[in-house]
Amino acid sequence: MKTSPIVADPPRPRLSRWVKFVSSTYLFFLYFSITPSFINLNIAYIFNITFGILLALLYPNIFFRLIKSKTFFYPLLFLSFFLIISILWPIAHGTNDYSFVAFSIGLINSYIGSAILVTIFLRKAPVLDFAEMFFYIFLLQSIFIILMLLVPSIREFIFNYFTSGRDLFERSGFRGLGVAGAVAYSLSMALAFGMLFSVYIYFSDRSRFIHFLGFCTMGFSLLLVARSGFIVFPFILFLIAFSIFRTRFRLSAYAINKLIIFIFYFIFFILLLFAYLYYSSSNLAVFIMRFSFELFINFIDHGDLKTSSTDVMMTMYFIPSQETLIYGDAKYLSGEGYYKGVDIGYLRHILYFGLIPPLLLYGFFISIFYKTYKRVSDPKLLVVFSSFFISSFVIHAKGTFLNSLYFSVFLFVFYFYFAYAKNKIRVE
Repeated sequence: MKTSPIVADPPRPRLSRWVKFVSSTYLFFLYFSITPSFINLNIAYIFNITFGILLALLYPNIFFRLIKSKTFFYPLLFLSFFLIISILWPIAHGTNDYSFVAFSIGLINSYIGSAILVTIFLRKAPVLDFAEMFFYIFLLQSIFIILMLLVPSIREFIFNYFTSGRDLFERSGFRGLGVAGAVAYSLSMALAFGMLFSVYIYFSDRSRFIHFLGFCTMGFSLLLVARSGFIVFPFILFLIAFSIFRTRFRLSAYAINKLIIFIFYFIFFILLLFAYLYYSSSNLAVFIMRFSFELFINFIDHGDLKTSSTDVMMTMYFIPSQETLIYGDAKYLSGEGYYKGVDIGYLRHILYFGLIPPLLLYGFFISIFYKTYKRVSDPKLLVVFSSFFISSFVIHAKGTFLNSLYFSVFLFVFYFYFAYAKNKIRVE
């Protein structure tokens, strides 16, 4: 049976270094949702307003074609509808818990910001430039995490002005690091996505040592942040295998050599960092290793694939009452913790809304994914995108990852980039 060949997108001119720098900076603040303490305002809002005004003033034709396009308008209409539901739900229940209003506003902000970012900087960018923009923001975040671990003055400065991870760090001795709005399992997932981009670029004609370095630093940083990112590792291994067999239908000496070098650099870098930690603070190195590899240590010692966090998570699962399943309780928080002590994403959505609104939201995400999936012509990038989406829905069974900008910004930037690539938004 014959299959039709994959038609590659036409070549595009590479982005200038200035455009790469500005767009990567914009994406960094949009993706990691940073709110400095000295202004108490999410920097992404400043970028969105500034570049939104510039887009309207400097390129009015492109601006109006964007906002009038069905590709932009209909998803925004749904997000606005979900915002209205988030406002009305606690009013109808009389709980005054408007937690989902902030989430809905953040979702709209990430959607509009992604549209502005792609329209101004990336709509004509080559796919590898697009992928490298993601790679560099994850690389920068991993460097921040490692510097915060190793240099106390940098750690104190960032804790004082850019993140709220101090309490987690003081409890654990190494977690809570990073320049981001969320510094636990969501950030771990983001770093794992960065590792996917590292592999994708490495098995391209733009492979350089920095992509080795990025893979290694992201991998080590992930171990410091949380173990949730391990969920993405099977997808990373699949992408490596797919990249080898996609270009070479048998294991050639070239493919084997490239893979061995990649693995060697990763192991060497991890061992180097652990050696430094061991000789500078051996207790810390032991804590990090036991925390990071608790799943495997428990399997070796006791024959059980489990961790302390998964044990706690399993105690949270229960079937809500019929009334809650129908229209929810409109409660997200209770005192200083989560409502009913539940940290599971799907359950928290059901406890707040019941079944229908979350299903509508997930259906919306799936529709955006499906539309984008059909437009991606690069098989390896399709693996990256699919891996991101599937693992995001899996980790939502542990925590509310689908609430995070780490999910929505990734999804929407891909959506708009490939909408422009396939002329779903016309600018000419």
